[in-house]
Amino acid sequence: MSMPDVTYERFAPSPKLALYVEHFWLVSAPGEKTPRREILIPNGRPMLLLSFANPSVRIDPLSGNRLPNSNILSGIATQPFVIEQFGESRYIGVQFKPYGLISFLRGEKLINQALSVNEWLGESGVEALNNSLLAHDFGRARIEMLDTYLHSIAVEVDEQDLHLLDSIIDRIEQTHGQMKVEELAKQAHMHYTTYYRMFKNYVGIGPKLFSDIVRYYTFVEDLLSDRPNSSEMLIVTLESYYDQAHAAKEFRRFTGVTPTSFRTTLNNIAKLMHQD
Repeated sequence: MSMPDVTYERFAPSPKLALYVEHFWLVSAPGEKTPRREILIPNGRPMLLLSFANPSVRIDPLSGNRLPNSNILSGIATQPFVIEQFGESRYIGVQFKPYGLISFLRGEKLINQALSVNEWLGESGVEALNNSLLAHDFGRARIEMLDTYLHSIAVEVDEQDLHLLDSIIDRIEQTHGQMKVEELAKQAHMHYTTYYRMFKNYVGIGPKLFSDIVRYYTFVEDLLSDRPNSSEMLIVTLESYYDQAHAAKEFRRFTGVTPTSFRTTLNNIAKLMHQD
C-alpha cells in the first residue's frame, strides 16, 4: 500500500553526536480511512522513534504479535516486520550507528526488542525531553533540540574502539556482507576471539549475524533498484526471486537466510499486507 502526500526529511547529527548517530529524520502523512501497512527490512541499526500524532503498531509476521511502534528505543532487528498506521502520522526518528546504543543504554542492546521511552528515561527524563521538544515547531528546530538532549545524556565511550568498529562495519557493507568474518578480523589485525567479543559487546550481535543482515538488506535493495519502491512491489519481487532460486546454498549466500525461513516470513507478511 502506497503512502500518498508523505513528507520526509533527513538531518545530519551535530559533530558531538556523530560518533553514535547516523542521522535524524522526520516524516508526516495525513490520515486515511483504512490502515496503512508498510514492510520494514532490517538494516542493522538501532532506532529511536517519537510520535507526535497517532501511534503505529509493529507486527511480527511469524508470531503475529502486535507491539507499540511509537515512543520507543529499539535495537537491531534480525528479521522483517510490518508497520501498521491508523490516522495521521508525525514522527521524528533517530537512526543510530550499529553500536550507537553503547552510549545511551547499559547492558543488553535490545536485539529484536524495544524499550518504551518511559522505561528508558524515567518519568523525569521524559518530562524534560517533552518540554524541550514541544517548545518548538515540528521540523528542524525540534530535531536540533533532540540532538541537544541526546548529547546531554550520552556517556563517553572509547573513541579508538568506535573508529575501529566503524572501519570494520564499513568493510562489511562495502562487500555487501559477503566477506568471511575470519578475513575481517585479519584485516583489522585482531585475533578472531578478540574481534568477536568487541563486536558483540558494542553492537549486541556477532559479526556473522550482522553480515547476514547486511547481505539480506543489500539483496532487497538490488532487487528493487529499478522498480517502484512500495511494499506491494517488494512482495512481488521477492516472490519472483524465490521462485527462480533453485539452489539453497546460493539463496542463503545472497539473502543470509534459508529458503524455508524466507518463504515462511514472506507468506506471513503477504497475509498481513492484504488484511482489511
